[in-house]
Amino acid sequence: MPAPGLAPEDILVLRDGAVVMLDQTRLPGEVVQVTLTSWPEVVDAIKAMVVRGAPAIGVAGAMGVALAAHRAAATSASRQSFDAEMGRAITGLREARPTAVNLAWAVDRLAGIVADHEGTPDEIAAELADAARAIHS
Repeated sequence: MPAPGLAPEDILVLRDGAVVMLDQTRLPGEVVQVTLTSWPEVVDAIKAMVVRGAPAIGVAGAMGVALAAHRAAATSASRQSFDAEMGRAITGLREARPTAVNLAWAVDRLAGIVADHEGTPDEIAAELADAARAIHS
């Protein structure tokens, strides 16, 4: 059941180049959403238990990878620099909670897309966003 005033899809969402999630550390007293605009912020949210529960942590990790790709596609001068930034993001997100099986599964699933994709960084970023949303649904 979602928090009062929030639809289920508002609990954790990839929207407009950001990951928006319900801050579960503030429940039940307050319903607060946080907007994360970089993969290190997603790592911090996972570590601080802003997002809780194995499935939600996995979704957050997948959305963090998609967010990293969105940012890297916009700033990378080459596929090589894009891949290097994605490697850093994937490692950082996977290590946010080393024992979280769902997190590792989701991040590894998206890492496979990066490794196997022969397209441009923009194409990869779009596919990763779709994959993260598919994991969420």
